[in-house]
Amino acid sequence: MNMSSYANCISGTIPSSSEVQAEKGISLNTQTCPTRIRPKTMSSAASIVRRTINHRPKDNGGSVKVALRLRPRNSEELENDADLTDYVELLPEMKLLRLRKNNWDYEEFEFDEVLDETVSQKEVYDVVMKPVVKAVLEGYNGAVIAYGSAGTGKTFTLANLGKENYADRGVMVRSIEDILDDFSFGQDSVSVSYLQLYLEAVKDLLAPEKGNLAITEDPETGDISLPGATSVELKDRTSFLDLLTAGDANRNLPDSKMNIESTRSHTLLLVEVRKTVKGKQGKYLTASYDGGVSLQTSISNDALTIKKSKLWIVDLAGSEIRENKSGNEGLSFDEAKFVNLSLTALGRSFHAFAEGASRTSLIITIGPSLRHKVDTRNSILFGQRAMKAENMRRVKDDFDYETLCRDLQAKVDQLTAENERQSNLVFDAEKRLKRITEEVELTIQKSERQAKALLEESHAKILLIQKENMESIKKLKQECHQLEKDLNENTRKFCTQNECVALEKTQIEDEISRKQQEMEECLQEYHRELSDIIARIDKECIQRQSVERRLKELEDQMKARKRNLNVPK
Repeated sequence: MNMSSYANCISGTIPSSSEVQAEKGISLNTQTCPTRIRPKTMSSAASIVRRTINHRPKDNGGSVKVALRLRPRNSEELENDADLTDYVELLPEMKLLRLRKNNWDYEEFEFDEVLDETVSQKEVYDVVMKPVVKAVLEGYNGAVIAYGSAGTGKTFTLANLGKENYADRGVMVRSIEDILDDFSFGQDSVSVSYLQLYLEAVKDLLAPEKGNLAITEDPETGDISLPGATSVELKDRTSFLDLLTAGDANRNLPDSKMNIESTRSHTLLLVEVRKTVKGKQGKYLTASYDGGVSLQTSISNDALTIKKSKLWIVDLAGSEIRENKSGNEGLSFDEAKFVNLSLTALGRSFHAFAEGASRTSLIITIGPSLRHKVDTRNSILFGQRAMKAENMRRVKDDFDYETLCRDLQAKVDQLTAENERQSNLVFDAEKRLKRITEEVELTIQKSERQAKALLEESHAKILLIQKENMESIKKLKQECHQLEKDLNENTRKFCTQNECVALEKTQIEDEISRKQQEMEECLQEYHRELSDIIARIDKECIQRQSVERRLKELEDQMKARKRNLNVPK
């Protein structure tokens, strides 16, 4: 459900599927939902514009933070207010709002935050709720209150569960998500109560059968509490959504002409946060016991500091000033009367409320229609009065003395048990030592007897071994003498053999030299004979050629003669 469908939702109109947008980057059609509602151009005759300026008082760090949120126009307003003059103008960058009186006069109001109709649920949470949640996690109390006339989007801003569109989650769901993200299982706890104030009676929405709950005040601390209210410890976001769904089913939701789904009751979500941190250094606790024994324990090491904080998220009923405007009669008239009575009391006592050790943020929701200008202006003035209130914040640190006492008693019991255990250990050790001593003495006597027998046996073995060694040494000496003799003989033979080998080597070398010389001589003789043969062959070749020439000449002469003989005469 996006911001444009948000206007239809709180007026009872079902949004179309095309109106579902992402949580970031929301784009609105300026024809159906204008980005800013500006007054019409003033007459040129009005040369001087009169205005009444309501500036935000100087903030000393403890003031109630007030944010104003403008609901976009719904389809009914776009149709019926088309001919009416615009009444509201927002200047978010200057954190200003202007209410127009006429063409030349308007009122100007300054707030801590001014959120126009294009602002997403996440942006509202970041600027309004997130600082309060951070303070709660640091140990401060915190409160966020939505104030405005019926149909301006208080419940959408605070309690929307985001079932149709995850991005439309209200500050209730988002704050629990941040708190659980900082949650340490086993040490911290987060519990919630969901209540309704209707016809001056407090109803437990998580257990409606309880009836009207009593409100009590601690005379010492001044803390306000509802002892009978159901408090459920949370483990995850899903369980919280289930609780809100069950609680919303038990709310009183009568219809009125202002908004067919507007509730005529105040709803309160109380979130109690308990965080465990280490104790501060330098603090000690001394406990005395019978017999003058004292035990000093350092809180920084053994005690736990519990930071307790509460977060109130309040969805107020519609702040219509005139009962007949909502068309209520009978029981509805009584509802409106009690609602306006409680809202008036809230406005008168806002300073006292702000002194409740909490960081407080107020969301003023308004609509853009000129027809509701009286309620719009009264909501704005309520926000201006709230901005003058100041918070006196303090961290509520409690030492868990019960846990500390239990820890000290546990330590005493532990030390006593340890002392008894040590005494029993010493007695048992003495018994074991005596038994072990006797066993050791018997073992020593037995070992001495065994050692004596082993010594005698070893002495006999040593004598036998010495005798065997003497015989072995004598035999080894004889073998060594024979080996020396054999070695000398072999050496002499080896020398003789070497001399023979050297002689034979010399003879062989001489023979080889002689053979080489003979071979060289044979080669030389062979070369000489070969040369002679070649010379004779050459000579014979020449002679043969000469003979062949001579034979050829003879053959030619014979052929010539033959021809001559054959010639006829």
